[in-house]
Amino acid sequence: LSDSELRSFVSLEIIVLGAVTMLQGFQTRFSSGHLVIHTPSIVSAGTFVAVAASFGLGAATGGLILSGIIVILLARFLPRLQSVFPPEITGVLLVLLGFSLVEGGVQRFTGLVNSEISIPSLLVASTVLGSIVIFSVWGNKRMRVFAMAIGIVAGLVVATLLGLFGREQVQTVLEQPLFSLPFGAYQIPTPTLVIAAAIPILIIEVIRAIDSIGTGVAIDQMNNSKWRRPDMPMISRLVTCHGIGVLLNGLTGTLSSGTSSVSLGLAHATGVTARKVAIVAGIVLIISALLPQVAAFIILIPQPVMGAIIVYTAAYMFVVGSQLILSRMINTRRMFMIGISITVGAAIILMPDLTANVPSNLKPILGSGLTMGVLTAILLNQIFRIGVNQ
Repeated sequence: LSDSELRSFVSLEIIVLGAVTMLQGFQTRFSSGHLVIHTPSIVSAGTFVAVAASFGLGAATGGLILSGIIVILLARFLPRLQSVFPPEITGVLLVLLGFSLVEGGVQRFTGLVNSEISIPSLLVASTVLGSIVIFSVWGNKRMRVFAMAIGIVAGLVVATLLGLFGREQVQTVLEQPLFSLPFGAYQIPTPTLVIAAAIPILIIEVIRAIDSIGTGVAIDQMNNSKWRRPDMPMISRLVTCHGIGVLLNGLTGTLSSGTSSVSLGLAHATGVTARKVAIVAGIVLIISALLPQVAAFIILIPQPVMGAIIVYTAAYMFVVGSQLILSRMINTRRMFMIGISITVGAAIILMPDLTANVPSNLKPILGSGLTMGVLTAILLNQIFRIGVNQ
């Protein structure tokens, strides 16, 4: 894509994200009524690019449209499938999600390149993480709400002093147009249904829908001090909205989206989980899509700052996942299900050579520790239900 086409493509993506995020803030038959932010899916992006390269953009968007419809249909049956997704499976998902965030987060945190750590990157990231922790632990209520924002500002100040953020980035921002419509430059492809292209996208999107179940459990637990078990009707609506987002991505020819794990860490750090925030966040996303300078500034935020936020989120995922795993009494069946699933997922994450030679079309599934760990947990949970009366 040319520069103008790419800017239009990204702007369309952000508008879809804003619309679905705003919809999640309303409690309807098709949305959760919670603070659930949608972002592009890194896992789905790899499949989208591979399919588009092999079969064309039309086949990729056709696969997304089909996947969105199927996810919406599957979401309606979630309340009847509570035994398939007990809290411990969601806990396994969140623990493995934390594992999957560690490498990218620490790499940005330390500025690691060719086995060498960047001291400036380390100082910036430490400032961000330290500020978040200090204001979250020892600050008053108002300070805790703005702990993440204070950490980012402190990190930007240190990054500026150390030369990681300055005139070059500002110049790049100023070169962008002040206002730009996202329509016109990028021609939305005509969707086509190619079975060979649709199947891998469908598999990934169903797995991503399972990831959204984890998001629903986590946000429900944060909002309910007397939480005992997942609110499956609410989670069903959340996943329905996830499917609507995927469907809109297909109709606009943009990358698949899903619920944001990092936003859960932000909600935990600030203590802000009001659904009205999702509505405002959605509006802000849509407006930012029309203001290229705002989007450019966000994109140019130094990597160590993002690394510190990701490290914080990974730590949060470990804790919440462990809480969910231990929310029910651990018997022998659950012990093996949890232990084997985490081992399978962690092995693939820590030992990428295990799946280095798998076929490229299966790489997004077999090469993902998060995916394989969760699938193992679901399979073992069903096997270990043999002989259980209640």
